[in-house]
Amino acid sequence: MEAGGGSSGSADTAADEIAHVSFANVEFLRRYGLNVKNVLEYFYTSPFYLHCGGPSSLNERRRRAGSGEEVRPSGNWHEFTLVHANEDAKDGRVETSIFVIQKVLWREGHEGSVPSEVFYVLSGSIYKAPQIGELFDAAICQAARSADLILRKQLEGVSRKRPRLSLDDSRS
Repeated sequence: MEAGGGSSGSADTAADEIAHVSFANVEFLRRYGLNVKNVLEYFYTSPFYLHCGGPSSLNERRRRAGSGEEVRPSGNWHEFTLVHANEDAKDGRVETSIFVIQKVLWREGHEGSVPSEVFYVLSGSIYKAPQIGELFDAAICQAARSADLILRKQLEGVSRKRPRLSLDDSRS
């Protein structure tokens, strides 16, 4: 499956579209399988890599430089790293494998990296993990809808139980 087509939308729209995509490269899986040694190469074939900064990443600079050259980054840069693989992934069992790939940012003058985005490779399919803010936003929206529904039901119940007063009744 590929990400949505067209480039007329904003960057936020593209990011939103990519968040709802899953990707599997069946040909790659048939030919090479999937393990800790090739999972990043597999990730490079995905729309996530293309749309989430892959072409400007340290990974891409290393790929273009070749295996013999050392690439020394300067300034601000980012890279995609494999941060977790379950035992089945380490053993190359695609159907039960779990890999976690993280995009990390490095800033000039700051020590260490900052995690930016997370991707899961589950049984050969790649997914983008939602940002924590997106999870809070969804939870708050659901809570607000539920509270609104409860208040409407209570209002309906109260209005049914109370007899309506006419203007003449309220003057006496």
